[in-house]
Amino acid sequence: MIITRRFQQIAFVNTEGGECGQRRLEQVAEAEQFYRSLAGQAVRVGMEASGHARWFERLRAELG
Repeated sequence: MIITRRFQQIAFVNTEGGECGQRRLEQVAEAEQFYRSLAGQAVRVGMEASGHARWFERLRAELG
């Protein structure tokens, strides 16, 4: 049996306030909560071109 574990490793920087760091998002719900917290802000997202990203593309479209 092969068990895969999905997670997101993110790095972020706030160019206005200077905050920066890294975070590991272990579950889809945790990742979704993080990205929803950015709604209404001007953000730039870069992502690795691999893995399952359709849920993220739908979320981005929903949040604008």
